[in-house]
Amino acid sequence: TYGTGAQILRALGVRRMRVLSAPKQMHALSGFGLAVVEYVSSPDENSE
Repeated sequence: TYGTGAQILRALGVRRMRVLSAPKQMHALSGFGLAVVEYVSSPDENSE
């Protein structure tokens, strides 16, 4: 399900990325040469 987006990121030269989401395994991205290096919390999650 990540195929098209992963191909676009790869074409733009992205190899490593920080992701705005809850940590989860995204093994499918590694097949496209992409790596998630950090999961970043959204500002709403930190303001309690």
